Amino acid sequence: YRCEHRECGATVHTDINDVLLKTKGDHCHVIEPENNKIRIFKQVVKERAINESTPIPEIYEEESAKMILSPATIAILPSQREMSCSLNKTRRLETPRIPDSQIFDIPDIYTKTLKNKEFFLCR
Repeated sequence: YRCEHRECGATVHTDINDVLLKTKGDHCHVIEPENNKIRIFKQVVKERAINESTPIPEIYEEESAKMILSPATIAILPSQREMSCSLNKTRRLETPRIPDSQIFDIPDIYTKTLKNKEFFLCR
């Protein structure tokens, strides 16, 4: 991993399980805890936007109400309008494509009733 500040040369090496292997360099800037809270907030909102069909403004409001944020963090928190474009794009990418044709196979489990009788007469 690399520090998000371009001027900073601090890096961390981990294995596949995120176990720390090696660190290199020191941070050349003050670490801001507000940015970490905002990153967590964005991750939570993004996960909910992908996994739920709840409207994005509602997700934003619920998550911002849940988090305990300092006035400094609230001041730099991106607005719902600023985040909605990327969240809509993320949600759109997770939505399955519209099929090109009307031809598809119906799995056998859906062709019979609970009493194992044929449900569809023609195939």
